[in-house]
Amino acid sequence: MCVTFVAFFDSETEDHESASPHSRYKVILVNTRDEDFSRPTSPLSWKDDLMAGWDDQVGGLSTWLAVSASGNIGNVLAIEEPPSIMQTKRPRSRGYIPTDYLQSKSLSTYCASLSNSSDLYRGFQFVGLERCSRKNYRMVSLVNRLENSRAIKYYPPGCYGFGNSPYDIPFLKVQRGEEKFRSIIQKHMNSDMGEIIPELLNFVQDPTPYFPDSQLKSQTLALCKAEDDYKYLSSLFVRNKIDKEYGSRSHSVILIDRNDHVMFHEKRLADEPHFDGQNENWESSTISFSIA
Repeated sequence: MCVTFVAFFDSETEDHESASPHSRYKVILVNTRDEDFSRPTSPLSWKDDLMAGWDDQVGGLSTWLAVSASGNIGNVLAIEEPPSIMQTKRPRSRGYIPTDYLQSKSLSTYCASLSNSSDLYRGFQFVGLERCSRKNYRMVSLVNRLENSRAIKYYPPGCYGFGNSPYDIPFLKVQRGEEKFRSIIQKHMNSDMGEIIPELLNFVQDPTPYFPDSQLKSQTLALCKAEDDYKYLSSLFVRNKIDKEYGSRSHSVILIDRNDHVMFHEKRLADEPHFDGQNENWESSTISFSIA
């Protein structure tokens, strides 16, 4: 039940609500990865001019979130669906979507190709950001479930939240989270990186359940043993003492400032949690670079 919140800014726009020229950043992104705790994963590192935490179970350049040396960003989130309606018996791994994009010719070219081949994957939502000039970015998303078409959705500069359903039918935690994220951005769009990172991490580590949630229920009820079992999935930070094998296991923050300086911060579980609320072993790493 991953979540991603993104703000991107257009320096040629005077709309302070969505994209302010006074922001010191071009892009602010925070992501939480929810996954089985036992799934083999490597910490943040470079591979082939791509920076990410790596999904070792699939191998290669498989990940959920990556940034390229040229400053582009690729992110994939699963679209939750009952096993009974999974359309692909031998699907392609969704973990290659972010890096396939980052190694492609352009965002539009890749999205056209992905749209045509989208039925070869299980449910996904792809979010891509492309550096289209020295000043500005553009952002798109593409989903292959719960919508009638595989149309590419383009977004104007602003603040957005993405989760395990299409953007137009969000889970309640994504909808409410987007509102909180926007408030953080308005307050900290000129803050130092060392100040904004703790704010974003505190935000995505909120265990408050947003429940009941009809959209979340409709997508996960077939996966749950009882009707209220999906409640533990309704918070931004996922923990469940019954299902101790799954939950929030890493947080990522990507900041790109006006000088094309990129900072990728990752906070990840070093060990499987003990669920006593106090002895989780987290480790952090940060990699910074300048876009050439």
